[in-house]
Amino acid sequence: MSGRRPPAGATIRAASAADYPALYAAAALCSPTARECLPDAVTFATLAEEVPTLVAVNADGIVGYLLASPLAFDGDAPVSLWLEAVAVVPNRRRRGLATALCAALAAAARSAGARALLGSTPTSPAMAALLARVGFVAHRDGLLLWRLDAD
Repeated sequence: MSGRRPPAGATIRAASAADYPALYAAAALCSPTARECLPDAVTFATLAEEVPTLVAVNADGIVGYLLASPLAFDGDAPVSLWLEAVAVVPNRRRRGLATALCAALAAAARSAGARALLGSTPTSPAMAALLARVGFVAHRDGLLLWRLDAD
């Protein structure tokens, strides 16, 4: 997948610990259960420094996010990442933000030396379509795989 730019007026950037309250509020808008996927503020601060945790921001603040975590390492370098969550607030969906978040994750993962992203097969048809569009394919046992070294 080539680098997808966010829609006009939005930027994708690495999250910081200071983003947690706004990210938590955005998650509440995304779905009734989205906040359950978020780590606590202390864990989030650590993760935001160590792995690609991305936010989509526009004039309204954080309107989307992507959480990932390292899955396997070669020394200190991650060789694969697990896609924890990708979400966009309802009034900003269908504008390319989730696609841009995934593209930014792939770029960050590649630059860190990762060769693959993994995730679970989503139950949402919209999420399944997004993940297929960006490069995830069925792997095995309900897992999806995006080989970053095959793009």
